[in-house]
Amino acid sequence: MLKHFRRESLATLTYGFALGLIFGLGMLVGSLAFQQQPHLQMPVQLNATATNSSTTFAMATGPVTQDMEGVFFLDYLTGELQGWVLNARTGRLGGKFKHNVIQDLGVERGKKPKFLMVTGLANFRSQGANRFSSCVIYVCDANTGRFVAYALPWNRNAANNNLAQYQPMRKIGFGLASSRSLRIRGGAK
Repeated sequence: MLKHFRRESLATLTYGFALGLIFGLGMLVGSLAFQQQPHLQMPVQLNATATNSSTTFAMATGPVTQDMEGVFFLDYLTGELQGWVLNARTGRLGGKFKHNVIQDLGVERGKKPKFLMVTGLANFRSQGANRFSSCVIYVCDANTGRFVAYALPWNRNAANNNLAQYQPMRKIGFGLASSRSLRIRGGAK
């Protein structure tokens, strides 16, 4: 009986080895037959925006073109929003954009707004040399929840010809970020 057990075990082991060898060879032949071009390792493009603020000033970065970011400043005391963009070809100032956000946000005279500012990415579908950049700047008054979105009118031909651009930012949208309604009722019961 022990001999019979050894023969079956040896046969099973041989059968399993042969099957594994056939499967392995099939995988090898298949991978060689359908081998594609080796993949080139391309560097991964990372895009990041940054935002920082103090008690009277905020700054943020955002993509203006595929090749260049802009830096944006918001002065809380005056409401002046400015954007600066370098020219990718010259490394010098390629654009300056300005707009005052006070009226757009409906800040009442004598009230102190609490500004928030961030940037976002947009792929506008406009054609031609004059179009909006890839960056949208969002400014919000945290006291009221009102916000406004701005874009930069970017002229690709001017940038390609190393001409500086000085234009106002364009308001492209606005809204109310909060649906809170505060009611003050008189006297506790």
